Amino acid sequence: MLENRIGIIMNGVTGRMGTQQHLLRSVLAIRDEGGLAVKNGKRIMVEPVLVGRDSTKLLSLAEQHGVRRWSTDLGETLRDPGLPIFFDATTTDMRSNFVKQAIAAGKH
Repeated sequence: MLENRIGIIMNGVTGRMGTQQHLLRSVLAIRDEGGLAVKNGKRIMVEPVLVGRDSTKLLSLAEQHGVRRWSTDLGETLRDPGLPIFFDATTTDMRSNFVKQAIAAGKH
């Protein structure tokens, strides 16, 4: 079986909705089920990178759920060509700024 790994920047997932709904019930559920099956027996494996302001919360969340990467530097993750997807779970009033940064960095 061929596997394609795709990195996802997950900004602001230390909040309740970001953690419960988006990280645990969506992205990590896909990862834990072995990825997404696509044509010809291939699979897409998601690799989240947790991004936020609080390093203590990020480290704890990453350790609890087996997430290898986390960062408090959004700019650094946006410059990483191995992370083509940006997901924002911050509060509505903060979202516009982060999404504009992601678009400027060529993220989807």
